Amino acid sequence: MKRFAQLYGTSIEYFVKQNLGSNLFRFDDFENMKENLSQPTTNIQEPRQEMAPQFIKEFSRSHSQEERDAVATVIRERRRERDAWRTEQNVRMEGKENIEAELETLRGQIEAYSDGGFLGKVKDYFAYRKAKATIEDKLGVLSSVQDNVDQGESEKPEFQKIQALLNNFYDEEKKKWAKAEYTPEDIEVQFSEKHLAGLSVDDYATLMKRFPGEMLTHVTRQGIRDHASSFWHTAGVGVFSNGFKKMLADGTLRSSFGIALQEHNKEEAMAKFLRLDTLKSRDDALAVYRSKFEQSLVSGDAFADSAAVHVASENVMDAMYGSERGNEIFIAYPSAYVASQLRYGGKGTLADTGSSQHNDKWIYTKDHEGMSLDVGLVFIPEDAKVDPKTGSRYKMNERGETIVPKQRINEVLTARFKKQGFVQTFVQQLPYRMNQVPKEERAALAEAAFVKFGITDPEARKALLDPRLVDELANLWGKENERL
Repeated sequence: MKRFAQLYGTSIEYFVKQNLGSNLFRFDDFENMKENLSQPTTNIQEPRQEMAPQFIKEFSRSHSQEERDAVATVIRERRRERDAWRTEQNVRMEGKENIEAELETLRGQIEAYSDGGFLGKVKDYFAYRKAKATIEDKLGVLSSVQDNVDQGESEKPEFQKIQALLNNFYDEEKKKWAKAEYTPEDIEVQFSEKHLAGLSVDDYATLMKRFPGEMLTHVTRQGIRDHASSFWHTAGVGVFSNGFKKMLADGTLRSSFGIALQEHNKEEAMAKFLRLDTLKSRDDALAVYRSKFEQSLVSGDAFADSAAVHVASENVMDAMYGSERGNEIFIAYPSAYVASQLRYGGKGTLADTGSSQHNDKWIYTKDHEGMSLDVGLVFIPEDAKVDPKTGSRYKMNERGETIVPKQRINEVLTARFKKQGFVQTFVQQLPYRMNQVPKEERAALAEAAFVKFGITDPEARKALLDPRLVDELANLWGKENERL
């Protein structure tokens, strides 16, 4: 995990989501409390706040029971202090409320006297004077009671110290967890689909600190495929793909055959894979069967290839398989998950790395059910500005065709047909010169060429630095010197 984070500049923390009984004490009760001691009543329930993932709690029970007991003793004592404080404060508040109720009654009597007629005022004069005197006395008592309430508030127990104690306890447990030995059985339990799917990103990172950190990735496509770094993987260039949205709707990363099974029954999917509708004889069918199931099991045309979920080890292969620059989406799975829960059938080992097409690991799932997205970590560029309907950085018409801004087209056409040396510069000279200088000097060479030919559009600049695209332009326009 750490090596993977170093490769992609991603923080490991993001690589990667009890009520208290009156007569029952449990350690976890205190772990999950979020107290509001400013409220004297005891019937207010607040959302529980998890102090640590469940696997850390279970780890502490088996590895740090003595420390847990010590923390529990401190919490139990503080709980008694809290309950005693609440009882006393409730009594003070009840006395204050009683006095306030009496004052309200007396003020009502005064108002009734003031609103009465002359005879009534003469008759009730002494009662009026008595009520006024009683109000003065009660106000003095209320002031004293309020002082007691305020004094009680100032003496309330500081339960935040307990939360800090718990935080410190689990911080230490996480350190122990990261250094603890483990068995194959531990990996099988901790990397089950159910367990991984229930973890937050932070808990996922905590889990990975103890176990092998190698990750497997799969790049998906959303939008217009605008690049391809390998001659063998150019399918879909310039074409819109809705792969990620479909994957989200399904919630699963599937093999190509698994996707076919979503659309057809098994017999229909197999017939389509074997192209039975194009075969003319039994011998033809047997020849196809042997080529796909017996002779070349590792070729791209074999059933083993179509039945596998393809992933790369310790590398994000967006240059070779991705869709849009700056809008690449990929899913990462722990190698430990694949090794303990699924079947591996690719080249080399799960720990092999590299950026070539040979970094292609074949994963097989039961009944072609695929790999749940909830089990892995999905990475989406934070700052990619895309169309909310298509998920693409490019503007498209109703037919799904890209709408290229006129400025971009005009700049490239003007540079090609109205300025001499465009093809030679971007096809021959600039790539050669950039390969001869240190990386930090290449931007200046490219900038000089862009300025010379008036290329200001950012996307046009990116395209003219793509060897595949400029080669296509050269094939269309030729490599001979342009003439004015």
